[in-house]
Amino acid sequence: MIFALDIGGTYTKYAHIDQNRIVEKGKWETVDSFSALTECVDRVICRPVSFIGISSGGFWAEDGQAIGYETIKSTSENNLKNFLAEKYGCPVSIENDARCALLAEKSFGVLQNCQNAVLFVLGSSLGCAVLVNGKLFLGSTHQAGAMFLMPEYYDGSTYRYDQQANSIHLTKEFDPALVRGDMRLLEDKALHGDPKAKELLESYSKAVALKCWYAYLAYDPEQIALGGGIANSKYITQRIRFYLNGFFVRDKSARTPVLSNTHFGEESNLLGAALLARP
Repeated sequence: MIFALDIGGTYTKYAHIDQNRIVEKGKWETVDSFSALTECVDRVICRPVSFIGISSGGFWAEDGQAIGYETIKSTSENNLKNFLAEKYGCPVSIENDARCALLAEKSFGVLQNCQNAVLFVLGSSLGCAVLVNGKLFLGSTHQAGAMFLMPEYYDGSTYRYDQQANSIHLTKEFDPALVRGDMRLLEDKALHGDPKAKELLESYSKAVALKCWYAYLAYDPEQIALGGGIANSKYITQRIRFYLNGFFVRDKSARTPVLSNTHFGEESNLLGAALLARP
């Protein structure tokens, strides 16, 4: 049995996976404390496990240390990979969440027939993974695909890169009392005529479409796949498609990639984390 863990900015999900099938799953609100995280894991993990795969935002070295960015700082400071390997006596791997999702979709989902593709995870922030010539593209320092750092706005002095495409930031902008990203709340408010919620969702959709456009220009993909919890919203994905199509008409080459949702949705990250067990 493989235990998969997906650490997001809002929720941490887990699953027990056997022969590439999820046999049990659940989630909890993401905690900042390392001890609280490991206690949550210990409550749900079924022993024995043959492998633990971890999906998390940011970029990770093979030794379990973060490279530049991470979703939860304590997972890097305390080396979650080594901690779990020692505690449960099995191999453990950790990888970027969007890359995990791409592995799952390339193996079993919408990217099976693709050689060049980009996958975005629409979550608390914006994750991105890149497939080049049929293989996961990591880059020279294992940090390829950092599209969340691509500018949403730059006027020569102000550089804004992770606000409009960040669900936590937008939720707080709608209601400062809210501490977690809740795009479903914004969607519901917008559909019931709230002008502020609608404006924020338009801002989000434009920013995500811009990042998709950057990735399209940089990697020339056959397909762009949208995953993560926010991709479940037909309203938001339709607005992303609307703005992205506005960019595509600027391209005189008439090449337009397929734009799709992931096959496994929020489960892509977990299934991909399990695939890290492959040599």
